[in-house]
Amino acid sequence: MKLAWLAAACLPLMLLAGCATLDGATARLEADKALLQAGGFAELAAQPAPCERAELVCGQAQEIRGEACRAMAAQAEPFSAARRAHLECAVLAYGVAARALPVAARGQALRNLGAAANDAVTEGAGDPARQVAAELAAGNGLLALRPGDAEGCYYAGSAVLAQALMQPEGPGRCPALRTLPAACAGAPVWATRAEQSRLLFRQIAEQKQRSQCP
Repeated sequence: MKLAWLAAACLPLMLLAGCATLDGATARLEADKALLQAGGFAELAAQPAPCERAELVCGQAQEIRGEACRAMAAQAEPFSAARRAHLECAVLAYGVAARALPVAARGQALRNLGAAANDAVTEGAGDPARQVAAELAAGNGLLALRPGDAEGCYYAGSAVLAQALMQPEGPGRCPALRTLPAACAGAPVWATRAEQSRLLFRQIAEQKQRSQCP
């Protein structure tokens, strides 16, 4: 009986604590939206990361952080420490956003994650394996939303090729090359990066041949 009474007494306090957390996250989101609208990228990027819970408010706040970090990366010198740090920030934020948002609302976050991770790999930002894994997750996520998606295939293919090239030349590259999603076997061309798409899938085919993959 004492335990039942204690639980009943604590329940309102627990609910209030939950509401306070939600209100705090909502207030942060609204403030971040205003900063983004005003072009306050540096301030947004310098703030502590928003909440990471699987809730819409957290996903949207993480998307804003990703936008700010990506904007700061674009302003920095190519291959500079600042650019790499901001790209790493963007990849982390978009990755959290893609996991936190409802499935139907993840498309843009996944596209942004793929683009940021692709840039991070090119720039050598952070742990290469982790950035490649993020790009692959973006590609696979887009393909899950729309099978055969050309942009998803581009990011998945880019990541698969990068994973293969991390291995010594030879058959040891085949396991990574075999992870290319079946939906991308026809080498679909992403119109936004048409030439890069064609080159990418030519390189994958060449690596399979050179590595003597079955």
